[in-house]
Amino acid sequence: MIPNNQVPTAIEFDGASNNNTFNNVQVYNNSQYGIYLGLLSHHNTIINAQLFNNGIAGMYLYYASNYNVINNTQIYNNGTYGIRFANGSSRNTMNNFQAYNNGI
Repeated sequence: MIPNNQVPTAIEFDGASNNNTFNNVQVYNNSQYGIYLGLLSHHNTIINAQLFNNGIAGMYLYYASNYNVINNTQIYNNGTYGIRFANGSSRNTMNNFQAYNNGI
């Protein structure tokens, strides 16, 4: 579990963070994001995650973060977005994914 952090984001992959795996994580009550994949973050895997009660989004894939895999994940009760793919993020795969009761 990764709750109630003093920093805005619990898990942050900053620019060009590639080939990371997170399995069986709960991320909640952060002021901005649960998980943030930054500029050009590719081939990351998030499995069996629950991302909830975060201020802006459960997960944010920023600027051309491609080829990431999100499996068996629930994203709910986040302030604005459940998950946001922004600025050219594409070719990402989601399986057994649920997003509900998010702000937008």
